Order: sequence, then structure tokens, then C-alpha cells
Amino acid sequence: MIRKFGSEKVILKIKPSYKPAFILFGMSIPFFAVSYYLYFETMVPYVYPYLAFLVGFIILYKGISLFLISRRTTYYITDKRIIRDYQFVRFKCVEIPIRQIRGIEEGVSVLGRPFNLGDVRIVSGKGSSMEVVFKFIDNSTEIADKIRRLITE
Repeated sequence: MIRKFGSEKVILKIKPSYKPAFILFGMSIPFFAVSYYLYFETMVPYVYPYLAFLVGFIILYKGISLFLISRRTTYYITDKRIIRDYQFVRFKCVEIPIRQIRGIEEGVSVLGRPFNLGDVRIVSGKGSSMEVVFKFIDNSTEIADKIRRLITE
């Protein structure tokens, strides 16, 4: 779906990073290797290779779902509002007008620090559920600073 913004000026279009998904892909490989080794090369009970395979599969599933969510999510910052678009099976759009923003929260996890990934949470004063969360964004501090500058203008 192509977004039309009318008279609004799109200041920034942001896509989440795929790095966390690729990290999970890589984390699943040792579990599959251990599962293979335990199943074909040793005489341990079958429960151990199946457990290793199950853990690897769960990590791989999390990576695939994170990749698909990141691929189908787009964040827009315009001169009038902040928008989060998500389209997988259905289209979901969350918008917050710039003049209604009451708070900006930045967060960088321990795992996100080496890869320069962070989250930016933008909260509106209208209702408790009015928020847009930019997840797994490269250079999240710069994005938060741009939004702060928009609010003060």
C-alpha cells in the first residue's frame, strides 16, 4: 500500500533493522549442529537431540517472525504527525499528531548496544494506549533528537 500524505512533508522514512533477526538465525545454528551430533554420532537417549532441535527451532522461529515483522513495518515522521505502518495479513496504522506528543523515551538494550540499535517510544497525552514504538532502529538517539526538535518548533 502506498501512503499518500497530501500537503504534509515527509521528513523521515525509517525501516527497522534486520540485525536482531539475523542474530537469532545465527544463534539457532549451534543447536541444530548439536542436535545432529547427538542424534547421529552418539548413543545418548533420543530425548537430548530432540530437545536441542526444539530449542534451535524455537530460536529460528523467533528470528523468522522478527524478520517478517521488521520487513513489513515502516515508520514515517512528517511535519504534522508520526506514523507507524504495519502490513502483513492486514493493514494497521498508528498515528500521533506532533502537537499531542507528551513524552519521548529512548531505550538501548545490552544486546543492542554493540550494534547501535535502540527503541524510541513516543507517547501521546490522549489516552493510555496512544503510543508509537520505533523498534530496532539504527541510531535511535538521532531519531529521538529529530522528533524533539519537531516538537519545539
